[in-house]
Parts: sequence; C-alpha cells; structure tokens
Amino acid sequence: MNILFVNSTNQWAGIKTWMAHLGLFLHQRSHSVRFICRNADALVNFCQQQSIPCTSLRFGADYNPFTVSRLISIMKRDKTDLLVTNISKDIRTAGVAARILGIAHVNRLGLPTDLKNSFRQTWEYRHWVDEVIVPSTSLAKAFLLRDELCGKVINFPNVVKEVVDQPSNNEIPQLAIVAQLSRRKQVHLVINALSQLRHLPWHLHIGGFGPEEQALKSQVEDLDLNSKISFYGFVDPYFFLRDKDVGILYSTSEGMPNAVLEYMASGCAVVASDLPSLQEVIQHNENGMLVDPNDTENFQETLTLLLTNRAKRICLSKKALRKVREDHCLPIIFKQIEKNFSELIEAKTSRYQLQLA
Repeated sequence: MNILFVNSTNQWAGIKTWMAHLGLFLHQRSHSVRFICRNADALVNFCQQQSIPCTSLRFGADYNPFTVSRLISIMKRDKTDLLVTNISKDIRTAGVAARILGIAHVNRLGLPTDLKNSFRQTWEYRHWVDEVIVPSTSLAKAFLLRDELCGKVINFPNVVKEVVDQPSNNEIPQLAIVAQLSRRKQVHLVINALSQLRHLPWHLHIGGFGPEEQALKSQVEDLDLNSKISFYGFVDPYFFLRDKDVGILYSTSEGMPNAVLEYMASGCAVVASDLPSLQEVIQHNENGMLVDPNDTENFQETLTLLLTNRAKRICLSKKALRKVREDHCLPIIFKQIEKNFSELIEAKTSRYQLQLA
C-alpha cells in the first residue's frame, strides 16, 4: 500500500502520536509511507530518524488551490492509495485532492468536540471522508448518531509500544503528568490539590507544553512549590515515565488518551477523570482510580491515599500492566488497521472504476 499521512496541526498531541506510531509500523512492514506536515514540525525530525519520507509545506487558507494542486502532484507521483488525515484543514486541502483523484480517505477523530454542527463540516464528512477511526466505544457511539457518519465509524483502541516488567517503587512517590498543557487538562487544579499536601513526601514531574505552560510555572512559583514540581517540556513518554509511581490525568473531556495507557504501560498507578472513554480502560479501585473532574476534594483524597499507601500503588500498577498487555498491544491492533486499510482501498478503487465506466 502507498499511504499518505497529513497532519497540519501545530502541536504534538494524541492523534499525531497515533499517526507517527502507525506510520512507522506500516513502513516497517514494507508499505510505502509519506508524511506531510507544517514547516519545522516535530514530525520532520521523527521521520528523519526513522528514514520515512516527509514533506513540509505551508497549508495556507482552507481550499487553497496552490496547496491542493501541490498535494495532487505528490499523490500522483507516489501513486497514493490511501490518505489519512486529522483536523478540518487536512480535509480541506489533502481531502480535496484525494476526492479529485478518487483516493480512499480515512479521518482520525479523538474527542467528542472534534466535530462541529456546521453545514460545511457535515457536507465534507458526508462526501469527502470514506471512514472515521476513533479510539473508544463511547466515542464511536456518539459519532454514529450523526447522519453524515452513518456506516463510516470504526473503533480501534489506542496502543502502547512497550510495557515494563514491574511497577516503580520509589521511597518518595514520583508523580507524573504527560499532556498538552491546555485548560482542559486542569493541571492548575492538580497543582492546587498538591499544594494542600506539601507536608507529604512527593515530587511532580510535568512533561509537555502548551498555552498554559507559563501560567502553570507562575502558579508553582507563587505557591512556593519549585522544589517539589519540575517542568520538562516535550518528552518521550516511555523514557520519561520509566521511574514514576503515579500518573495523573485530570481532564474535563477525553477520547482515549494515550497518556493514560502510557502511564499504565510504564508501571504507574493511574489517577484519571471518571469519563466514559476512560471507564473502558480503568476499572475503579482495581487497575486505577477514577475521580470526578469537578470534585477537587475527592481528587485530593485519592492523591493522599496513593501517596501514603505504597502497597495500593503497586497493586493498581500490576493490574494496569496486565490490562495494557492484553488489550492495547501495538502489533495486534495495528495489524487490524492494516487489514482494514487494504480492504478500504480495494472497495474504494472498485467504486471509482465503476463511476468512470
């Protein structure tokens, strides 16, 4: 298969991680893979390290004829069979090119809010997108209620690329947050909760960047927590998490966050928001702890429990490791996606040939 991944986002978030891992997997299985992204995107470095072709360009405005023309040329040259996109700008540039050429088009959505109730977006998904991949059953059910996505939504769980043998067991609990630092992630509330627990031994490590980064650093300084909270910017989650004890995700909404699976695969006890998608991964008080994202008192009580009960942390972590090994194994899930892509290309090619006949 000749597969083109297009991602015009500026930040590195969950869907970009999914694209990078899937593209590398397909590349290693001898498929022809190319990425297209913005200039100076981190995907460029990733592709160079993995010897995967990558083209960076200026996307410009939606439906930009110069961008569409450039993408048509690339797709023709590479004999692209399948396009994989993320957000609306991808659809309104690469999606247009794929539609003109009759190329199969898969879109990846990760959050309930990724789709708006606009006429333009409804029309685009009805006519230009052949399939929508989502990472959770709850998200699939939500999107299947939309007429333009009827028969197009398929659920493939997010995956982990490696799993440690045993949980961490530090004398002083090491806490971790890996996230794009936006308001939705509520890292400011995590910091507030921990400020009330400064008398306990702990250290919080924050990996990621985003619009809230400077405000969070100022908050830490104002609370005099510089000695207990560290910021690292962009991190490799698996390397970053390998010696951490507790992973925290206190978001207001999520599809199926990679971070929680990475916490579990790295041997962390997980504290996460009690959201439908996370209920598919975490059984409360068995392989993780679920907390109401609007109940900071309950959140603080849960943190206290894990900070003061080493046996509880280790028990949760061991069951989390078993869960990701069984249900989120990268080769198994990605082979299913590979098969799905092959079938979609065959079906799309047959339909397009009939239309031309």
